[in-house]
Amino acid sequence: MIETFPIGVAVDGSPASMAAVRWAAVAAARRGVGLKIVHVCEVNTAYLWAVPHLPEQLKELCRPSVAEAAELARRTAPGLEVTDWVLVGNPYRMLLLASENAGLLALGRTGRTALAAHLVGSTTYRLAAHAHCPIVALPAPDAGADGPPEPTRIVVGIADRPNQGRAIDFALDQAARHAAELLAVRAWSGAASSGLDPAAAEAEQLAQVNQLLSAHLAGRSPVPAVATMVRAGSPAGVLSGLCRPGDLLVLGHRRHAPFVPASIGKVAADCIHEAACPVAVVPEPTMVAEQPRVAV
Repeated sequence: MIETFPIGVAVDGSPASMAAVRWAAVAAARRGVGLKIVHVCEVNTAYLWAVPHLPEQLKELCRPSVAEAAELARRTAPGLEVTDWVLVGNPYRMLLLASENAGLLALGRTGRTALAAHLVGSTTYRLAAHAHCPIVALPAPDAGADGPPEPTRIVVGIADRPNQGRAIDFALDQAARHAAELLAVRAWSGAASSGLDPAAAEAEQLAQVNQLLSAHLAGRSPVPAVATMVRAGSPAGVLSGLCRPGDLLVLGHRRHAPFVPASIGKVAADCIHEAACPVAVVPEPTMVAEQPRVAV
């Protein structure tokens, strides 16, 4: 059984995964920990039974890609300890296994076209729904760019249903480590269901967000710069529209009861596909007293 590791990054040689390597290297250096490069040699498991030596042969073929990623990580964060873990099998299943051992796992995602959304769904969405640790999905950099810079602003979506607030704590930790501003946002559907006039309803929502943040800020040192916002519109549209390429968007994903099939949910799925910045999805345990639902 492999030892646990604080930060891992899944690589496949694509521009998006190389952007993930740069992001993860900076994140690991900020924490003062090593970085684990995770590569999956994709193969149908039926072949593994027919050709016993195939796994080792595949691993050898993958070594150049792994070495390239490791060299990029060391250039990005000189002095960083970089190790690797090469797996053979189905990418989703192997990365899910990796998430059991990781404190955080970064990976690249494809572009923002309709085809890209379909391709993202095959691995990234499923991994974000089932992973045992926070997942950070990074877009491919624009032509001529090196990839997302170290985040200067952390944007966190505030759910309107109770949870343990792990996404908020994750966002606060990231803001403190990167000396970045934290923007806490709640998307608001309007005052119709509240029975209040729009101004009063918005003020009530903002007060709830400020009260929630105060509870999570208590006892923290240093305290990052924090701003709060309530904005009308759909959650995915509001959050994706606010984010800039240099931001980090943090969302909570409510974990399901064991008998309920996991789903990433529309808000998180749309943000992973649409946001111009890296998107972190943080598992939130299901509240015992509530019917299992997906929350963002």
